[in-house]
Amino acid sequence: MKKGNFLTQNKLFSIAVSVSCLLFIGILFSEEAANLINIVPLIRGEVSLENNMVITTISGKYPFMVKKNDPQVGRQLRFFGSVKSIFSETIIDLCRKDDVVVEIGSCYGYNSVLLGKKIGTGGKLYCFEPNPLLFSCLKKNIAINDLESNSILKKIAVSSASGSCNIEDYLSISSMPDGSYTKPRSTSVECSTIDQELKTELKPINLLALDIPGYEFLILDGASRIMEHGNIIVVLVFNRQESSKNVDVEKELGELHDLGFRFYKSDGKNDMFPITIDEILQLESAVLVLSRRFL
Repeated sequence: MKKGNFLTQNKLFSIAVSVSCLLFIGILFSEEAANLINIVPLIRGEVSLENNMVITTISGKYPFMVKKNDPQVGRQLRFFGSVKSIFSETIIDLCRKDDVVVEIGSCYGYNSVLLGKKIGTGGKLYCFEPNPLLFSCLKKNIAINDLESNSILKKIAVSSASGSCNIEDYLSISSMPDGSYTKPRSTSVECSTIDQELKTELKPINLLALDIPGYEFLILDGASRIMEHGNIIVVLVFNRQESSKNVDVEKELGELHDLGFRFYKSDGKNDMFPITIDEILQLESAVLVLSRRFL
């Protein structure tokens, strides 16, 4: 064998061995990293419950029950202790002590707990969540955080009229190998209006939070009585494509403008700027704040 061929083969063999070692080390470290990541919830004090539920905490302060394999709220809470959300940041920032707050789409109650703590015993919090399992979790999260005295929970959907309506079952969402999510199933639930459900509330509503993109204007149509109060602030998740399936968005915004509401786009805590109807209609989605006073 020629000396050149021998050296070339040895060099190729050495490269192959080196690459194999690097791959092995990479796999080893990636598995160790995954194992380290998976013990983060335990380090944070997570407690396993029956039916794939766990108790974790919000920011290490407030105990919170959530579904273990929930791909959104559950995952963020279990690993990071908070939920990254412009909507959440906005409503918590705008909420004040002793406020009367209405939250539509409470889910597990992440925002509910933070809102309830902020308004204190002198405030009142209405939480609407029609999904039975989510409502059960919401009820327990309110209880373990000692918020039952200032919270009223309603297992019902709200829209522009009473009857029944279809909602997307958030808990039916599952993650896919490529990182995407399956579409939620639709389910029929009892439906009412905000005005009907709050007809006995004598105090004006200070904050109305709507995390129901696509149905936000239908819900507001059923809240004409509480919208009359001048100090109310509405925070909603706007989705132009979804909303346009149900209502004439430009018309709805125009009617709100005629009632004296100003519009703001929120990019998070202390980060809002005025926006016109024409500018809103150009957005695909956004967190909008409606107020009759300057913010």
